[in-house]
Amino acid sequence: PSTMKEPRQDPGTAADVAASCDRPRNSHRVWIAGAAGSLALLIALCAETAFVVDDAFITFRYARSWAEWGTPAFNSFELAPGGHPVEGFSAPLWTALLAAMHAAGLDLAAVVGPLQLVLSAATLVLVARFAAVRLGLGTAGVIIAPLALATAAPFVAWSTGGMETSLFTLLVTALLLAALREDGSDVRHGVILGMLGTGVMVVRAEGLLWVIVLPLLVWPLARRRRCLVIASALIAVTAAAQLAWRHSVYGEWVPNTVVAKTGGGVDTLARGARQTATWALVTLTPIVAVIAAVPALHHTGPAARRAARAALLLSLAFAAFNVAVGGDWMPFFRFMAPAAPALALAIAIGFDALPRAAALGAGAVLLVAQPMALFG
Repeated sequence: PSTMKEPRQDPGTAADVAASCDRPRNSHRVWIAGAAGSLALLIALCAETAFVVDDAFITFRYARSWAEWGTPAFNSFELAPGGHPVEGFSAPLWTALLAAMHAAGLDLAAVVGPLQLVLSAATLVLVARFAAVRLGLGTAGVIIAPLALATAAPFVAWSTGGMETSLFTLLVTALLLAALREDGSDVRHGVILGMLGTGVMVVRAEGLLWVIVLPLLVWPLARRRRCLVIASALIAVTAAAQLAWRHSVYGEWVPNTVVAKTGGGVDTLARGARQTATWALVTLTPIVAVIAAVPALHHTGPAARRAARAALLLSLAFAAFNVAVGGDWMPFFRFMAPAAPALALAIAIGFDALPRAAALGAGAVLLVAQPMALFG
């Protein structure tokens, strides 16, 4: 009977309906345009700063030997009777990827730059889409998110260089954004988190640290125990397999690069603190993120506030790691490059909470100021 039906809600005026229909399409166009413009800027900056650091050629040699000899070793005599191969690389997944490319007949020194740029472009698109689609930021936030990332000096510099930094940055960013999602089934979400966590763990020697730390920074995950159990199981199985492989090939449980480079002590902390402070002053991104933190943490959107909190905490964790390990000798703060997407997201959320004119003005200043660090 008609009396049993629920009352029909008023859909609103024709203008309201039209606005609600146009909003997703406008947002879609805006974030794609913002990502495209930022990507063009990233390519232009990378063309000016492109380099290949000498340590990359160590990885190239291990990748070549892995493809040609079946075992990643630096010298052939290490594989002879009585020899003992040494794990002199710190990025197994990156080395394996380069080994596959060498096996396909590609020149690693020539192809590594375009490969890194593609990985960085994927990171930029992930951040731009998340800001628009998942967080629902306004025009200013959607434009600033990829722009702040495309002009961040460590992110730009290490979109080249030949090292695994661009792949590590992509995987850490994807893991953070996946952890912030609250929709979908626990099984599917757990599998996705497990796969991304596995990638983070095997791409760098300290990857397992970030797999453990990052979920602790995203509090909604604590309520999804089944999701965490599935992800943890996948990561644990992969970790066990990686340890078994390392011990069978090199006779060690811990990577040789970690044992050789681990120092500790006051001198290490002081060196790391100096470099972290230099990163904050020279690149400007952390300073802008601190300024944007207050409006970001008071954003009207609950999802935006959660994302800002997690992004800022992850950035602080990377800064603490950089201090603890004494920084890195390579240029443009390599260990801080993976924090750039989180910082860009936090900046975009903070600027989005401001009036549009102020946000776009601040974004324009950011566009001009940040790249200056790349050119002295």
